[in-house]
Amino acid sequence: MNNINFSGWKLLAVFALFQAGFGHMPLMAQEFYFTHCIANLSENGNTVNLDIGYEGDALYFQYARVSNFDACNGETVEDGTLTILILPKSLDFSLINLPEGYYAWAVRAKINEQEYSPWTYSNIIIKGPYTLNVQFEFCASCTDHQVNGSLITAGDCTSEITYAKSVDNGPLHFRILMPLTYLLTLDFPTYEDITIPEINIVSDTTIMVYVYYVDLNESTDDKPVVYPNPASDYVTVIWQEQISQLTIVDLNGKTVYQKLTSGLNYAATFSVRELNPGNYFLVLQSKGQSTVRKLIIR
Repeated sequence: MNNINFSGWKLLAVFALFQAGFGHMPLMAQEFYFTHCIANLSENGNTVNLDIGYEGDALYFQYARVSNFDACNGETVEDGTLTILILPKSLDFSLINLPEGYYAWAVRAKINEQEYSPWTYSNIIIKGPYTLNVQFEFCASCTDHQVNGSLITAGDCTSEITYAKSVDNGPLHFRILMPLTYLLTLDFPTYEDITIPEINIVSDTTIMVYVYYVDLNESTDDKPVVYPNPASDYVTVIWQEQISQLTIVDLNGKTVYQKLTSGLNYAATFSVRELNPGNYFLVLQSKGQSTVRKLIIR
């Protein structure tokens, strides 16, 4: 069982939150406060076990579905509730096979038949789990197949959650409870890093990463290598020059994709999922010079 605590995006204990709302407050000349509130999420993500203790007359317990969740700016709770329960003074309660989604927990007191508001919400428990599978296709000259991968929440959030994995021969599997958008960075110890811009865990459960590096003595000229080409998912570009910018232009001269890089790497990986099938030109820039390669999207 994984302990899930209830505070902040990282789900720490809500004991302080509960006490901030109700702790040691005189209600109808009667003291009411929580002694503990502990939650555990089962390994398969289907069951939440709650252990709530308090001192007072009675307690309402509510759990509500959450919609329009924004990992950076907070959550919006749907109107209404899924259920309301009146608990005894201490309870070990299990919510089994809840529908998949985001959930917020709430409690309030009922003393002398009078209900006391407002609800005190904890933060979110996310249903899951989701598994992201990262498959690899290595070139024949790539002798080192060790891969280090890290996954963080996309966006300018202060509460990033990082997943890190390392394998000698792939694939990478990330077991994730939060169906959000992430950034995936792959590090190959003897090559350059590859960053895949955005992955939505709900829709992108399996991705393919092409690792194709050319040694200097394998290439007869300084033309960049574009792989795979044709492509439908991700494209990796390797050049003997440090890449500062790459641009995709359609046959009408319209820029359909542009990416700025640090200008320190000889390789770059980018997604072409949003491009329509057809022929394009890939323009690479480095230190004031540029080169053009044909790119086919299928």
